[in-house]
Amino acid sequence: VPHGYKTYAHLFYRKKQPVEKEIAMGDKEAWKQWCLTGPIDKDVYVITKIHRVPELAPIKGLTEVYNKNGFVVFKRSPNQ
Repeated sequence: VPHGYKTYAHLFYRKKQPVEKEIAMGDKEAWKQWCLTGPIDKDVYVITKIHRVPELAPIKGLTEVYNKNGFVVFKRSPNQ
């Protein structure tokens, strides 16, 4: 899930079709909010630019897994 900038990379590089829940929600912001705080059954990865990291700080369960070239990737696991 990208946060704070527009990209199609997450849609282009994933190896499967969008899940029904994503299609049903339709609203991109609602989908992103659900990925960040809703009940999940799979790992969720959030990518953002380094200056947007403080916006994600209040969200519990996000763990930084990658930080390079001005981009930061966080992981949220269902068991957290």
